[in-house]
Order: sequence, then C-alpha cells, then structure tokens
Amino acid sequence: MTYIAAQPATPLSRSTMAAQPATEMRLPSGNALIPSHSAIAPVAILRVEYRRLVWEVTRDGKFYGHYHERQPALDAAVAAATAIVAQSGRADVVLEHESSAADRSAHDRGVCVPRSVRTTQFR
Repeated sequence: MTYIAAQPATPLSRSTMAAQPATEMRLPSGNALIPSHSAIAPVAILRVEYRRLVWEVTRDGKFYGHYHERQPALDAAVAAATAIVAQSGRADVVLEHESSAADRSAHDRGVCVPRSVRTTQFR
C-alpha cells in the first residue's frame, strides 16, 4: 500500500488565518480524524421557569409547554434534552427557581432580588 503525500498548503497571512473555517483531517482511507468546528451542533437551551402561577418550559426562547407543577415541567425538559442528545445534539436545561415569599415582598418594595438559576448540560 502506498501513501501519497499531500502538497504543502500555501502560507496564509495572520489576518486571513483567523478567518479561515476549520477543516477536518482525513486518513488515506477517507476516514475523518478530527471533525471541523462547523460540524459541532449548537446547544439547545431548555428553560424551566415559574411565571404567572405556572411552570413554563421554553426551547431556544420559544414556547414548549405549561405545567401546574415543577416536577412534570422538569421531566418534559429532560425528555426533550435526551431526545436532542439521541440525535447527536447538545442541550442545556436551565431551571430558574421560584422566589420565596420574602423575596417577592422585597421585590415589591423595589429591591432587586437575584434569582436562583441551575443549569444541567446534556451531551
């Protein structure tokens, strides 16, 4: 079996090197060694948030569902994330916790109260 050596690429100036898209390296058999950066799927964001007396789930900022309880909303977000990963995608589930009664009363007085946020990555 003989291998054919690739011709060296012409050098690029520093300004054009950053602008060039990443390519994948291939073995002589045609199998890819390193995937290009453009082949990496974007991360889908599934957000679970308590709003207007219901738990709302959104996917990439678009409505996904309303739930009366927190656990079914989380289950739906995790199921969607699992389905995305099964199709070779990536997903993050972001849970914004419901603020306590003390936090809500402070917010009503005009005090800024940070929300508790928890993110789980599915890869």
